[in-house]
Amino acid sequence: MRFSVTRGFTLVEILVVILIIAVLASLLFPAFAKAQEKGRQTTCLSNQHQINVAITVWKDDHQDSYPPASRVWNDIKISRRTLICPSKPRMAPVGYAYSSFIADKPESLITEPTEEIVTADSASATRTFAEPTDIDFRHNFGFIASYADGHVEMHKELPPMWYVDIETMGEYDLMVKDTRFPTLLFMYTNTPTMASGEYDFSQALLSRVTKLAKKYRLQLRFVGCCGDNFPELEQTSKIKRLDDEAGYPLIVLSSDGREVSRLAGYPKNWATMKEDDWQAYADDYIKKLDRLIEDLLLIK
Repeated sequence: MRFSVTRGFTLVEILVVILIIAVLASLLFPAFAKAQEKGRQTTCLSNQHQINVAITVWKDDHQDSYPPASRVWNDIKISRRTLICPSKPRMAPVGYAYSSFIADKPESLITEPTEEIVTADSASATRTFAEPTDIDFRHNFGFIASYADGHVEMHKELPPMWYVDIETMGEYDLMVKDTRFPTLLFMYTNTPTMASGEYDFSQALLSRVTKLAKKYRLQLRFVGCCGDNFPELEQTSKIKRLDDEAGYPLIVLSSDGREVSRLAGYPKNWATMKEDDWQAYADDYIKKLDRLIEDLLLIK
C-alpha cells in the first residue's frame, strides 16, 4: 500500500510570493494614480472650458463687460456640477477662481486675450485670484486655466503678465528678462551708507513699489545692493556716480525690451528730513510713477 503525501507551500515561499505581489503593486499603483489623475485633468479642462463659455455668454448679454467678482458664480448659467473640480471635490460648490483683474471690466480693455487668464484652479476661499497663492497646483503639480480668447491650458508654472514675479538677487546678479511685458526694475541699497538718505528712502519705497507693480501687473525685479559704491548702477543701468540724478534708489520702467522711463536718486536735503518726511516723499514719488504708467497706457 502506497501513501501519497500532498506537499503544501512553505512559509518562506508564501512570504516570497507576498513580497513579489507587494513590489508589483508598488510599481503599478502610481501608474494607476497618474492615469486616474489624467482623467480628472480632462474633466477639469472640460469644466473650465464650459465655465469660460458661460462667462462669455454673460459678457455678450451685458454690453461686452465681464461679470463682477462678487456675482459671477451665481450669475452665469451653468450646471453646479461643472463648478466642482474632480481633483478637489471637497471644495464644492466651486473649485475654481475667477480673475479679479478682469472682473466688471469691458472686453475692450483686454489687450492680450491669449495671455489673459479668466479662470484657474482655486486655492482661494474667495473663489477669485489676485495673487500667485490663490492658484492651486493640484494636477500633478500643475494647474489648469482658461483664457479670454477661449482656449484652456495646463501649466506647470505661473505664466507671465498675470503675476508679480519678485526675486531678490545679490550684487552683480542682475539679469533683466528679455520680455515684451512691462517690467519694473528696483535697485536699492539694503545697508546704511555714508549717504544714509539712499538707505532711508529705499526702505520707504520697498512696500510701495511692490503694491504699484501688483496694481498694474508689472513684472518686478528687486536688486538689493550693498555698500557705498555704485558698480551695479554703472554696469547695469548706465548711471555714473556723482551725476545729478545718480544714486540709490533707482526705478527703471521698461516695455517691449526697451527702457521707457527711469527715476533715480534721493532728496538732496535728506539730512534734515525725519521719518514722516521720508514716508510723504515716498508717497509723492510713487504717485509720480503711477501717473507715468497710466499716461503710457502700458497696462489697460
